[in-house]
Amino acid sequence: MAKLIVLSLLLLTAVVGSAVGNDYADMAAQLTRRAAVAGKRVAVIPFFYHNGRNSDDVIAKRLESELAEQGRVRVVECEISAILDEQERQYSGAFDPATVQHWGELLGAEAVVTGRLIEKSKGRKVEVNARLIVTRTAEVVGAAKMTVKKDWDTEEEDEFGEASSYSARAEKVRYFEVFLGRAFGVPSMDLQFKNSGNQPIYTRDLGIATPWGNVGPLKSVSWKHLKTTGQGPVSIRFVGFGPGSLLGGALSLEWQRTAIAPQHTAFKLNGYGPFPFLFNASDYITVKSLSLTYMAMVRFATDFPIEPYIGLGAGISLNSLVMPHIKGLTDSAFMSAPTNDFGLGFVFTVPAGLRVKVSDQMHLVGEVKMQQNNIRFDRGIPGERDSVKIKGIYLSLGAGYKF
Repeated sequence: MAKLIVLSLLLLTAVVGSAVGNDYADMAAQLTRRAAVAGKRVAVIPFFYHNGRNSDDVIAKRLESELAEQGRVRVVECEISAILDEQERQYSGAFDPATVQHWGELLGAEAVVTGRLIEKSKGRKVEVNARLIVTRTAEVVGAAKMTVKKDWDTEEEDEFGEASSYSARAEKVRYFEVFLGRAFGVPSMDLQFKNSGNQPIYTRDLGIATPWGNVGPLKSVSWKHLKTTGQGPVSIRFVGFGPGSLLGGALSLEWQRTAIAPQHTAFKLNGYGPFPFLFNASDYITVKSLSLTYMAMVRFATDFPIEPYIGLGAGISLNSLVMPHIKGLTDSAFMSAPTNDFGLGFVFTVPAGLRVKVSDQMHLVGEVKMQQNNIRFDRGIPGERDSVKIKGIYLSLGAGYKF
């Protein structure tokens, strides 16, 4: 089950990753698909808005990078900012043959790429209309159009051509993240069997042996701070922050497996004890949990391509409990083992982590979180109120995409 979930998440990550950032690559391919421009020297000129306002050079830089990477043309490096003023002055004749020839001669290019921008969705998106124009003849030999999310600052960007921190964005930000984690230290489990009705508890029915034989009838049998083993957590998460806001929220879907580890411990009978006890195997009870949690998130603005964050969350969990030595009524009309039960749980979590930007759309993330899962079940027995509490600290590594 765990392998299937991990493989599914990795596949989903690959699909999402392949879908991110393809707009510029598609535009570059459309502009240069004609054989007439193959191998020619091409310069990318900053785009301008339909009202004549200068654009930032972000779109031009990204398109230039894609053209260079695809290799169909030879990209002429130019100091884009140095010709922004000239572009603004020449706006009215942007596609005039003389203007195109001037740019081509100035940059030593056989063709230039430029175009117009139109703001959409109240400035959150930009429609890009690009043209590839031959310098000598002013012939348009390539054209493409796309609409992209405006994920850059309106101020001049840093030397890398993009804002240094996700936190610096003045736009609405949404992330999709995938995590793979493991326990830090040893998570603990509290386990209690309790019946306040007419069905008394006997130690033999719980699959445990005592020096006093089959002890009962009892109202409760309990263990505290049991050491556990397990797998996960494995999770996917959707995160969102409002425009320019450091406050946001996240919805997380998480899978985890927890079992009691072999150990010398102690237990209580009807609240009396503790009495020595030995778990000599790790199969007394195994809990597989699928939780859905909402978290309030706070991110911290920095001047670097990193984004620290902290959160506080709560949610519900669906839990499968496998108890091969414990008797119940879930699988039979008579008390019998094994018992396979289902329990509803309530999850509380406090995550803290760090996102590290690796591209305009992708980041890596490391996280530590404290988490507790309180589960109720009854083994199908009237009056039974059994419980499991799993709590621990977990370390997770993951990757995220901005969409």
